[in-house]
Amino acid sequence: MVDLYLKILSYDQHALQCLNEAVLLTPGKGFSEGVEFYEATCRSRGFNVRVFSDDVSALEWLAA
Repeated sequence: MVDLYLKILSYDQHALQCLNEAVLLTPGKGFSEGVEFYEATCRSRGFNVRVFSDDVSALEWLAA
C-alpha cells in the first residue's frame, strides 16, 4: 500500500491539475479514514480525485 500522505506531498500542483484520478478500493475493504483523507486533501488542493468501490463507476466517471 502506498503511504497516502507521501503521495500527496509528491504531487506537482501545476503539472497535475488536469489529471483525473479514480482510486479503486479493494473489494470487501470499504472506505477507510486514510482514503477519505487522501480524497479530501487532493480535492482541496485542486486535484480531481474520487474514490470508488466498483470499477464500472470509476470508469464512467473517468470517461465523463
